[in-house]
Amino acid sequence: MEAVGGLLVTPFQGVLALFLLELGTVAGRRLGDWRKVGPFLLGFGVVMPVLHAVAGVAVGHAVGLRVVVPPPVAEQLLRRLEIEFFPRFGIIADESDVRVLRPEKF
Repeated sequence: MEAVGGLLVTPFQGVLALFLLELGTVAGRRLGDWRKVGPFLLGFGVVMPVLHAVAGVAVGHAVGLRVVVPPPVAEQLLRRLEIEFFPRFGIIADESDVRVLRPEKF
């Protein structure tokens, strides 16, 4: 990567800076449109992620989606969830033993 960094990375950063500058100027020019569509966009931005999350949980539950990991990984995952997510979100997590019938596939 170091050999092609000057050829790929540096020009990309320059093009990205130009793109973001153009994006900012376009957003600045269209700031007056916020008065017309602002409340709708705010409501859409708040409501739609929640609706999609509920739909994702419902579909996952309907198809029986489960995470199967070895016990040490499960303990580490639950510990991390407990520290980072349980205080801020409503989460249901359970741990149970499973038997994999075709271990060669997993």
